[in-house]
Amino acid sequence: MQIDISSLDAETTHQIAISLQDVLNERTHRKQHLGAEVIVAGSLSKALNLPLLISHLAGKSGAKHLAATEKLAEIWVTLSPLTQQKVLSRCNIYNPEEMDWEDPRSNRWPLV
Repeated sequence: MQIDISSLDAETTHQIAISLQDVLNERTHRKQHLGAEVIVAGSLSKALNLPLLISHLAGKSGAKHLAATEKLAEIWVTLSPLTQQKVLSRCNIYNPEEMDWEDPRSNRWPLV
């Protein structure tokens, strides 16, 4: 499901940024340390400055909010479809045309 981040309202954009940070923080990788294999938490969300981006999205400054929204839109298009789907499912944004007949969710488009 393709969405345009820049066309979303402020609350949804903020929710997507928080969910993206959570999804990226769940990732881990293996690293050799002193001859032993260690599992290390991923740091991609920090590398993308998502904590700062989230604080700008939550702030009152219009200029910072607009810049953060544009930055999130730039990050969004570089994500894999699987990562985008994980983030959207965490935000409860779904495409009703792809739903099962027995799905209990509404068959209307979510508010975005």
